[in-house]
Amino acid sequence: MKYNFNMGIWNSVFAVPTALTDKHIKLASKEQLKTILWVLRHGGEEFSVEQLGEALNITVESAEDSIEYWINNGFISQNESVLLPGEKAIAAPEVTTTAQILDMPIVQAEIKLEEKKSPPVKKRMLRPDSQHIVRRMGESDEIRYLMQETQGILGKTLSPALSQTLITIHDDYGLPVEIIMMIIHYAKSVEKTSTTYIESVAKDWAHNDIFTIDAADAKLKELDEKKICWKKVESCAGLTHRAPTANEETAAYRWVSEWRMTNEMLIGAYERCAENIGKFNVKYINTILDKWHKSGFKNMNEVIASEEFGKNATGKKNKSYDIEEYEEQSFFAPPPEN
Repeated sequence: MKYNFNMGIWNSVFAVPTALTDKHIKLASKEQLKTILWVLRHGGEEFSVEQLGEALNITVESAEDSIEYWINNGFISQNESVLLPGEKAIAAPEVTTTAQILDMPIVQAEIKLEEKKSPPVKKRMLRPDSQHIVRRMGESDEIRYLMQETQGILGKTLSPALSQTLITIHDDYGLPVEIIMMIIHYAKSVEKTSTTYIESVAKDWAHNDIFTIDAADAKLKELDEKKICWKKVESCAGLTHRAPTANEETAAYRWVSEWRMTNEMLIGAYERCAENIGKFNVKYINTILDKWHKSGFKNMNEVIASEEFGKNATGKKNKSYDIEEYEEQSFFAPPPEN
């Protein structure tokens, strides 16, 4: 006779570190707790932040921040795109300490924000821990002002990950507080307020020596122009409004601002893309527009005349949007690793 002990729902369980509940059950937000439970449940499975956000009914930004929270607190480590168990958990801060410091009045009536030159960008091996954040906020009105203003602009309590990042941007990357505030305002305006995005912009500005108000203003004008270019592409392709990826934004700027493609040509390129692969694809459209630009076409009449000529000469469609060539295009190849 064979026996089977049926434990019901307990037949399928997964482990949760005791340090997680002991130290973070009160500190972590609802989204962060939901995230770590979902990640533990799906150990060994590949997923994207978009899938995580959809599964938990949270935004992509919240999913990114939640993942980063557990990375920064040592429960998860990251090797490129692979998440791994962390070796140890960093001690959590007292739950009220940061909030108390944020509520403290700034002693100076006016913070003197110094213009900084171009110091080399340092790379901190470890994020500033909670004790370091509390110490910096306690000793520097400038840092406390940065935290308070960022919280006010974003309209939410700062996550530990974002607090750590703001310290890193100021102390390690060398960006003055007024420049950081311009980045925060810009991130809010484009609806990209994740910690990852804010740090990526700050790192780019530091590497490009944007340490003054004038340099930051010039950069923001460029970014605004990219935003306008994307809106034009978005409209021509009939896309639902959304924040573009970095590749999409760069491509739109190239097509509209540099190559001077008309709305008619943007629509024509999108229609050919949709006809051949059935969806909007920035790399494929770039292949088409790149050929039109190199051919010197100024309008769709010239494009159509060229396509008809090629069709009559060869008996098949012009190769300006050939799929094999699109696949070989390296315009959007990922940058080499440092």
